[in-house]
Amino acid sequence: MAWRIKYSNHLRERIRLRELPYNLAKDVLIFAVERYYDTATHYLVAVGKNKYKKKMRDLAVIYREDAASKILEAITIHPLKHGQKENRIKTGRWTRK
Repeated sequence: MAWRIKYSNHLRERIRLRELPYNLAKDVLIFAVERYYDTATHYLVAVGKNKYKKKMRDLAVIYREDAASKILEAITIHPLKHGQKENRIKTGRWTRK
């Protein structure tokens, strides 16, 4: 059974507010170049590059997985600021998954 991707209401609102393509969060989850565990929130983080406001940016999709039902629930999506990913790794907030 393949994993299904479910969008939270919060994620849908972020997509609308940030004027992002609807499938962008799904694409980041599937094709992420990096994955982390957030020790502060206990969520998982998928990071991928994509165009955002006419620039290539790292985008983070915060998600959780339910292995029993094979569901990835995308919680939110946001563009990472310059150095934000490196800072979270350096401080230990994000650890490689």
